[in-house]
Amino acid sequence: MLKAQGSRIKAQESRLKDQGSRNKDQCSRLKAQGSRLKAHGSRLTMATASLHDAAREGDVAKGRAALDAGAGLEDADAGGFTAMHCACLQLGPPLAV
Repeated sequence: MLKAQGSRIKAQESRLKDQGSRNKDQCSRLKAQGSRLKAHGSRLTMATASLHDAAREGDVAKGRAALDAGAGLEDADAGGFTAMHCACLQLGPPLAV
């Protein structure tokens, strides 16, 4: 009886060890995915900032480059302003991208 119980305990230990390895692998994959998302977010933030700058300056070429780099027309800055808001607040000629 003790021998059978010992075998069951060893089998359970083996399953837990395998599960621990799978959990470690899953954690590693999630960390890597988080790093990629963080990097992607940084690029979007830089592209959005460039688009807002272009809108403020009335620079069409810079605006197109920011859009090509991934900025979105609906992306807002920390104050909640979109590029259209920035363009409208300027007194110069309108920016049409």
